[in-house]
Amino acid sequence: METIDILLGLVGLVLGLALICPILPFVLGPINVLFSFVEENTAKIKVRGRSFSQAIAQKSGSEVIDSNKKLADAQNWHQRKVNNGEQFENCEWMSVAPPDWWDVVPMEAILPANRRKINHLEQLTGARFVGVPPFRRIFTYKFDWVDYHKEEGEDKEKPIFHEKRLDYIFLKDAVYYGLVIELETSDQLKVDAEYLITIQVVNPFKALFKVHRWLDAVHNLVSQRLRQYVGTRTYEQLVQKEGESNNKGFSRGIRKLRKEILVDYGVWLVRADLLSVELSGVAAAKYQEAATAAYLADAKAVATERDGEAQANVITSIGKARADALSAQIDAFKKDPDAAKATLQAEVGRTMGVGAVVKTITAGVVEAMKETKTPPANSGGTP
Repeated sequence: METIDILLGLVGLVLGLALICPILPFVLGPINVLFSFVEENTAKIKVRGRSFSQAIAQKSGSEVIDSNKKLADAQNWHQRKVNNGEQFENCEWMSVAPPDWWDVVPMEAILPANRRKINHLEQLTGARFVGVPPFRRIFTYKFDWVDYHKEEGEDKEKPIFHEKRLDYIFLKDAVYYGLVIELETSDQLKVDAEYLITIQVVNPFKALFKVHRWLDAVHNLVSQRLRQYVGTRTYEQLVQKEGESNNKGFSRGIRKLRKEILVDYGVWLVRADLLSVELSGVAAAKYQEAATAAYLADAKAVATERDGEAQANVITSIGKARADALSAQIDAFKKDPDAAKATLQAEVGRTMGVGAVVKTITAGVVEAMKETKTPPANSGGTP
């Protein structure tokens, strides 16, 4: 009986484990205990204590070079394509440098016999086995970056800052925003320049373990090239080029960094774009002051022109009215001389003023009275 009980217990344990095993990865995988899920176009790093152990990646049609056999296959494949002058489709970086350990390369570069074998548990659940903690764990790190896009409910793109603790690294193209302030142009103006760089990580080990803060290191190199580029051009030339897709002058300088960044940091600079160039500091204030003065001068000129046009219209209207009145007076003079005389007297009065008219009328009355009191010279009557 005891033997039967032991056998039944073992059978029950096996059945229990068989039922639990497919479920266990979904419970422990999200917290990277024993298992971990690697999303498409990302890679994770297994560490032993605090040391690098292995890179595990998930990218359709790709393999991680994690053995000498895979490295030999990839290097031979690379050399054949170089000798035949063939293009490296979907892996342009291989045209600059041969593959290295922990590179993520096209699957066709690895012979079928040497490709990674997927176990049954991974086929069933998609989870990767990590190992027993704390001896094996997934590496995590703090990563901050700035991208450039529209936020929900907004119409204009702008830089958006992010800071997260990650347990993975992107393998697909990612666009990052950069700003360099107080660069000096060839005409000695201070400017701030914004740029966008598109980056693809091709070697997770180099990016996370061979350089401290790989994105900052890339930005520093790009900033140095941008400073040189700005220093050889005037502000006007830079403004004419800003916003151009894949600006040749700026991109040409960045392309020279490709091999260095690929070999040292394990990332590929896909493209670089100069986003904007703006005056900074005192130059910006003076430019704003000059722009404001020009605007006010234009506004004043427009107002003066309008006032001049208005005064001219008034003078024209008055002249026309007086001309019409004079024409009417002449017609009246022809028809009625007495009316003409009265009109002329009225005009004289309007011109000389009321006082002068009164004096004129008074003088006329006095003169008339003198004429009345003096008898005629030829009168024959007695007094």
